[in-house]
Amino acid sequence: MRKIKTILMISLLYFFAIPTIYANDESDILLTCTSINKDLNETDIWLLNIENQTIERSDPFLDDALGQFQIIKSDDKSLIWEQTTPENRSTYVLDKNTLRQSVTFLSINEHNKMTLKNRSFSSCFFE
Repeated sequence: MRKIKTILMISLLYFFAIPTIYANDESDILLTCTSINKDLNETDIWLLNIENQTIERSDPFLDDALGQFQIIKSDDKSLIWEQTTPENRSTYVLDKNTLRQSVTFLSINEHNKMTLKNRSFSSCFFE
């Protein structure tokens, strides 16, 4: 019984208390996405800043954000942003109607040729 209470308290903390830490501005919106892939059980918390048209992924168990990215496209149907390094490119597409997110992971070789590494899908909600 004690374990159940502990798990319940941690769950409540994760879903209600931690996300409010990140929403520190009127123009900030929290987006929580949970993977629906069988091989990946991961939840990302994104902080969307409407004013700056940026989005950053935060880990509630780390002190610092994992990166801030410029939003490429935002309209009534979708929200798109990319994370690019010299070796990799990840393109995130959120369908605003279904709140499903797809991520395409590409690797980039020394000749700038891109190869598909993986795709993942998540179910999301705005807070």
